Amino acid sequence: MTDDSQLPIGTRMEKCCHPSLSCVNGFELIRKYRCTTCGAIMICGCEEAFARTYLPHQTSEAVHRDTQARLRVTGGFQPGVCRSCRGLPEEPFPKSPTFGRTTKIVRYYWREIQFETIPKFAEWAAAEGHKDWLDALIDHQAKYHELEKSVIAGMKDLHARSPKYDFAEPSQADIIDRFKVEVVSLNADYVECAEKGKTILRGGEAISVEDFVIEHFKTQGLDAIKIESQPVHALFAIFMWVIYLDPDDELLRPIMFGERGAYERGEKKDVHMLSPRDFGTAGYTSRRAEALRAWFDWLLGNGAHLTAIFNQSIGGSWQLRNKLWAHRDELIPLARRLVELCPAEDIVSILEYLVGNYHERHLGWPDLLVFGKGRPMWIEVKGSSDKLSQDQKRWIRGNSELMHLPFKIVKVHRNSSSTPVR
Repeated sequence: MTDDSQLPIGTRMEKCCHPSLSCVNGFELIRKYRCTTCGAIMICGCEEAFARTYLPHQTSEAVHRDTQARLRVTGGFQPGVCRSCRGLPEEPFPKSPTFGRTTKIVRYYWREIQFETIPKFAEWAAAEGHKDWLDALIDHQAKYHELEKSVIAGMKDLHARSPKYDFAEPSQADIIDRFKVEVVSLNADYVECAEKGKTILRGGEAISVEDFVIEHFKTQGLDAIKIESQPVHALFAIFMWVIYLDPDDELLRPIMFGERGAYERGEKKDVHMLSPRDFGTAGYTSRRAEALRAWFDWLLGNGAHLTAIFNQSIGGSWQLRNKLWAHRDELIPLARRLVELCPAEDIVSILEYLVGNYHERHLGWPDLLVFGKGRPMWIEVKGSSDKLSQDQKRWIRGNSELMHLPFKIVKVHRNSSSTPVR
């Protein structure tokens, strides 16, 4: 009997009917599929016309979702490869909410929206005398977004009639109940038509809901600092840059991006650095497991000196802090305060959690760190009508399953007996 695994991939493909296929990376616009039987990587024939017309540069390689490895497309276009062509329901790959793109229609149907918008824009660009739609996109993004907006409206109608994806996600109540999150209820007088960020009346002064909660904890002999996500990003960059820039990492490669501070000032200045090809993915964690474990053990072994290690690592972290948008100098004292207040075990747990899949875990961190008696407590503050975001739900799950940081939600309800102050 012949062992087909020893045959060249082309020969194996000729003999294979591709009974089992897996998507290499659901977040690629032109998706590629790997046959688990013959090993070939291919694209579904139903997308051939679109891919060859508008994105031919995306047809030769696949980028693995977890490792970011570039894999050659060896099987070309094949019929009946994608789930739709095989009569199977589409697997959702919703994108994370970003500015201006928070609706579930946009997050779930992002691929379908692009498949409709790109041909419309390319037709418009050709009519305007542009030879290449990608070149035209550089100067005419407003037109692209105008066309995209009409496509999104149509997608909403289509979803209402015949939904392709199930938007069902765990509710706030489900998350709180499942992970046994304690919710502390407070009451306050809210200010109507208040200055942005100042919605609660205390002692005749309008303050933020976070400041109201901080004042509440002060009455209990505790103190608090405002955290959210960016100081945690800075903490991560300062402790982890030495590992990410390890010269022994075989997947380091040069990258370039705009310096974040210059961008915010309306200037252009490039940052050149080395970065692992699989930065921020679960694949990086498994590939570098030994080096990461040694680093975390060393940090725990030097837990009494973490603040000194932090201070010594600030200078070398500049490039990584820029990459992670944790570049602002005012984030460093907040990150240092975390190190000073939290036990070494908590700091290392945070680092381990983030390195496990940075791209999916870096958002959703709580608003406050409350301290003064025992182990510091992480607090998510919610106003009267506020709900947990998807990032915050993901963080709660990650904390419960992986980090085990002390955590509570403080909900500030509107006083029913009070008259709204304008």
